Amino acid sequence: MVTGQDYGMVAGYHKPTLLKPGAEKLCQFLQISVQYSVVKRLEDWDNGLFHFEISAHLSRTSEPGPTVNGFGSCNSKEHQFQKQHPFSIVNTVLKMVKKRALIDGVLNITATSALFTQDIEDFVRPVTFKGGDVPITKEQLKKVHQLAKEVKIKPEVVTELMKLLFNVDHSTKLSKKQASQLIHELLIFQKPY
Repeated sequence: MVTGQDYGMVAGYHKPTLLKPGAEKLCQFLQISVQYSVVKRLEDWDNGLFHFEISAHLSRTSEPGPTVNGFGSCNSKEHQFQKQHPFSIVNTVLKMVKKRALIDGVLNITATSALFTQDIEDFVRPVTFKGGDVPITKEQLKKVHQLAKEVKIKPEVVTELMKLLFNVDHSTKLSKKQASQLIHELLIFQKPY
């Protein structure tokens, strides 16, 4: 398990959060199979409201035993989707709920909830910065890339973090305030746990 890729720390929380790549690695290493089923599905195309609840059914393939269930829910009204058009995020909402159900199930079947928490996007606390909402500076852009390289966080993980925090898919689209918060989050990975 690699910090910044499989799990990561969030400011203000003593336990690292388990990320999707880490949950997938645990499933592979412990020979856990996963099946998904939709528990609840609400698609209100007239009003742009989409809500999904999914159950992830996990079982060990190497030894028969009971199935452990993980549950997750997600909807288009969550804060990270507020600035996006609701009709363009249906697939994102569905993927998010699958991820949440998977991580919940993995924490249950591996008994690792004492080691990890989940849902980094729910735990990130907003940070207030002075200054206007202007584009990221060249210095900030350089610092983001430098920090990611220093703490050995893969670019796709940084991209996932930006999507979760700001609904931005590239560092050049960050505002100055968002870049400051991202730098703050990356600096956390430099600190020993």
